Amino acid sequence: MLGAIAVIHHFGAIDVFKLGAIALLLLRSMSAGQGIQGAYANIVDGIPYINRLESLRTTYRTYATKDGTQELGGVELVKLDEVRYSYDGTVDAVAGISADFAVGEIVGIVGPSGGGKSTLSQLLLRLRQPTGGRILVNGVSADDYTLASWYRNVALVPQDPRLLHGTVAANISMRDRKMPRERIVEAAKAAGIHDVIESLEKGYATKIGPAFRDLSGGQIQRVGIARALARRPDILVLDEPTSALDVDSEAIIQSTLDSLRGTALVIIIAHRLSTLSICDRIMVVRQGQIETIGSLPQVSEQSEFFKRALEAGTLDIQLGDAEPALSEES
Repeated sequence: MLGAIAVIHHFGAIDVFKLGAIALLLLRSMSAGQGIQGAYANIVDGIPYINRLESLRTTYRTYATKDGTQELGGVELVKLDEVRYSYDGTVDAVAGISADFAVGEIVGIVGPSGGGKSTLSQLLLRLRQPTGGRILVNGVSADDYTLASWYRNVALVPQDPRLLHGTVAANISMRDRKMPRERIVEAAKAAGIHDVIESLEKGYATKIGPAFRDLSGGQIQRVGIARALARRPDILVLDEPTSALDVDSEAIIQSTLDSLRGTALVIIIAHRLSTLSICDRIMVVRQGQIETIGSLPQVSEQSEFFKRALEAGTLDIQLGDAEPALSEES
């Protein structure tokens, strides 16, 4: 606008053509000014999000999982040696747990809410690092193995699996284009979801994900189980794998997990008594510690918590003031 005024002042009396050019210059300058103003407003609005992103990046760098140097070819034995973990540095969510797990057995982990079950599973998966003690794999500290080789040998089935936006096949393979189609189908059959997939409009090429509602909660859970099985892990951790399944589907999953006996270490965090029927050993975790570990008959006799759970017909019971809850953040 200042430029336009300067032009008018310079020429004095101007003809209509020059006036038109000045008017156009004014319009363009106003449009550019509005664009600059809008861009500035967007920058101001985005500053809190940029600061939050930078804060998250700092947090991730601070708590990044330590990467090792050795390649893990396969898992034979997992040993917990006085493993501890605290979220706040004062209260231990896992308080000095020691136990041995061998590939080939199925172990159930039970206990009251806040007892340390999920934290323990995250430590086993190296999603968290112990604040005390060690996790040994084949006699070597888990921290010494590269994360890439570690994650090739372990898999998690969360209680609430999340679907990717993509085809059923891509969801099961986790977008691994090198995974053979036969392995994807084999995993789907083992998870009892193959027939459901075949009934979809495009079968394994059907698009699923957060924007679609083609699958029920139980079917999504079975896709999550197929996703884990397709990787053929040495260690398979399941957080209540049958919570959203009907009786028939639960029987299929139990049969599948039972077939892994002898080939993988299967760790099941259980909230339903029926899930424990296939377990070789059961570990009762209370207040971040192992109350007892043994076969189903042994645990039924030795654990007061387990006795009460049997009487109530469920493992999801509260113990009142005698069992203070511990933080078990995700």
